Amino acid sequence: SSYGNLFPTSANVRYRAVAAYGMGYLPMRPPFLDLFAKLGAARWESSGGSNTFEAPFTSLSDNGTQFAWGVGAQVHFGKIGARLEYESFNIRNTNGATIVSLEAVLFLP
Repeated sequence: SSYGNLFPTSANVRYRAVAAYGMGYLPMRPPFLDLFAKLGAARWESSGGSNTFEAPFTSLSDNGTQFAWGVGAQVHFGKIGARLEYESFNIRNTNGATIVSLEAVLFLP
């Protein structure tokens, strides 16, 4: 029997983040394709806890603001487009946060 079966453990951790970026575009040929880069900052918070036999309740809480960056490409036809991007920033005591997203965009005049 393993230790985990003898002494039940429950844990949860929650992360939240908000980021703000400045973006620069590099128009490409054909004219409906653009590459872009983003630089900014991300504010993150973590909270949670665990409950084990040895420690009845342990609470976790941390927060920070880190440099954030991203790169991507977008295609657009008139006022409608799509954007594929990669974003990254560090979070203490983790491997960091990386996000890959595909977005539909509407360009306003």
